[in-house]
Amino acid sequence: MSPTPDGGFILLGDYWTSTSIHDIHLIKTDSSGFYEWEQTFSDTTLLYASSVAALPGGGFIISCTQETVNTGNTNVKMVKLDSAGSPIWSRLYGGPGTEYGKLSTLGDGGFICVGGTTSSGAGGTDVWLVRLTPDGDTLWTRTYGGSLEEAGNSIVTMPDGGFMICGRTSSSGAGGSDGLLIRTDSLGNQLWMQTYGDSAEDWFNAIALLNDTSLVMVGATASQYSWLRYAYAVGADTSGEEKWSLSFGWPVVGSPHISAIKSVALGVTPGQNGRIFIGGSVAYTYNYGSFSDAGVSGLRITPTSVEIQADVPERHLLHQNYPNPFNPTTTIRFDITQGSFVKLRIFDVTGRELLTPVNEYLGPGSYSTDVGMPAYPSGVYYYQLQTPAFTSIRKMILMK
Repeated sequence: MSPTPDGGFILLGDYWTSTSIHDIHLIKTDSSGFYEWEQTFSDTTLLYASSVAALPGGGFIISCTQETVNTGNTNVKMVKLDSAGSPIWSRLYGGPGTEYGKLSTLGDGGFICVGGTTSSGAGGTDVWLVRLTPDGDTLWTRTYGGSLEEAGNSIVTMPDGGFMICGRTSSSGAGGSDGLLIRTDSLGNQLWMQTYGDSAEDWFNAIALLNDTSLVMVGATASQYSWLRYAYAVGADTSGEEKWSLSFGWPVVGSPHISAIKSVALGVTPGQNGRIFIGGSVAYTYNYGSFSDAGVSGLRITPTSVEIQADVPERHLLHQNYPNPFNPTTTIRFDITQGSFVKLRIFDVTGRELLTPVNEYLGPGSYSTDVGMPAYPSGVYYYQLQTPAFTSIRKMILMK
């Protein structure tokens, strides 16, 4: 899922029926989450959804893994769409072996694809990085890794134009598999590589750049027993030095007969005031079968230490502004319990919209924003918080 410039969302997922092989499905919604249109993409191969993003100039870009039936060989397929979801062009990337990858947009209109390849590299599966033009042409390709298994699962662009890639490696580290972090320059040349974890199984699924000097990577860590797994988060500076680490599982709800827990962190989003938001999933195995569920954890990094604190509100709430009355600046606080697109708007008594202090996707948490109204006369005003699941309005007084 990705937010769109009009305040809506674009969602990409797998799709199959009794008459289809394995296709991908795209859905566009408005800002309230209501359906606008959908598209299904299919051909004679198996398609597995990877990523989708809205393009600044309009339209969308999607990536998927294309598997040739009866061979098992896969390549990365990239499709550019117009604003109605109709294809403009498509490209295939990879060699005679197996490739997979996720696509990210770059500030110059081009794209970067990170994943894995068996068609080239040092052996086994290697981390695979492909730099593309806005038209999908390949500028350069790089591989990273050793003779065993590596995977590139997520990437961020650094302030100098280089990249930070996270994933997993079995060729180096403490043993088993380890969390992997690779730093490159703007041409994809490796500057350094760092591993994280112990002798069991550790890996990263996602990375976020919190500021110019700090990163967070999230994934999973497993004990020596394969049935026990925890979500895993590591904070590091931009030289790769580990600053803190945390392993945690989503709450187990239900039968006391549960015998195995497998929690995995799948995504991370920077928030406000030092917060990070981690989304993931957890699978349970119990005496009579198994089930899985999704989870979101809001974590706060205190400014003076590496302590991590749970910080997810129990309910949606729009607080009364403070001070009230005010002149000419006031602070508005609000809580949201789940990640969604959030609008905070200011109105006069006639219902005319004056300001929109917040208009973006936010993870679950508590937020505050300062609103200045020096150009407006004294009087009564209203502020409204709106998400797909919640709307609230409060009154405030500007007194000069």
